[in-house]
Amino acid sequence: MKRPRPPELPEPHVVYRALADAWAREAGLDPADVADWLARRRPVSQRTADRMVAAFYPRVSPDAFWIDDELALRAERERSTMRTMRPQAVQEPRLGRPIKNTKHGLAAALRDRRVTLAEEAKAVKRNPTSLRNFMYPKSHPNNRPVPRSLVDYWAKKYGVSDRAWARVDEDT
Repeated sequence: MKRPRPPELPEPHVVYRALADAWAREAGLDPADVADWLARRRPVSQRTADRMVAAFYPRVSPDAFWIDDELALRAERERSTMRTMRPQAVQEPRLGRPIKNTKHGLAAALRDRRVTLAEEAKAVKRNPTSLRNFMYPKSHPNNRPVPRSLVDYWAKKYGVSDRAWARVDEDT
């Protein structure tokens, strides 16, 4: 829906015009364009109006401008990434969040290889929470023993030392 054109405003005082021109040059805008936008002789894009509101907040609101919706949509389409990116470069979304605040050997190996905990849990047919519980120190209440088969698997695949695990369950 296109907004109705607001009435033109009278020409501002010469001092206000000089201040607006100085600000426009500082902001990298054409002073003539700024004068037209302020007098509502021409519509302004939503992005430019947002920049001007941010520069003079709280004294200026977005309602102070005549915003051209079509211009804003056109600019949005021109900035869209679908035309600027090759489809081959787009990666599929990855499950899980990165492992950050742990110095465990498995966590470091997964980070280095850019593998999420959820991806590794799926590979070993476990729950991501159980993998996190394996990496806690022995004194932590959530620590769980790691099955020997997983210790051997991670040692072979990622080079994680046996000493990285607080408790190892030898029965499995």
